[in-house]
Amino acid sequence: MSYSNGGGYEQIGAASPLLHPDLASSDVKGSRLLHFILGSVTAVIVVSTFIGSFIFHKESSVQLNVFFSSCILLTCVSNIALMIWYRNQASTSGIRFIIYFNSINIILLCICANLYHHGF
Repeated sequence: MSYSNGGGYEQIGAASPLLHPDLASSDVKGSRLLHFILGSVTAVIVVSTFIGSFIFHKESSVQLNVFFSSCILLTCVSNIALMIWYRNQASTSGIRFIIYFNSINIILLCICANLYHHGF
């Protein structure tokens, strides 16, 4: 079933795929679910690390904990900028790979920071 009128343009009407995003393939839905899960996990871990840097300071100084958490937050800002750039541009999968890599890197940094906050 094609919506092309032969001239290379898509028809706009009641059955147009442009007007019905629920007609998208399952690959796009799976990709959106992966992005949502990875973003949610990263956000929760970063927020818990930042709050924990103020609370857990028995083994180390508060200033060092806050500095470490601030560095993680700055890394998150660069990752958010990459996400905005990826959404606005018709980019290749290389940018998506960098976003995934940075998100996993941020999660690992947060795990290291939490281990440091708790004195391990």
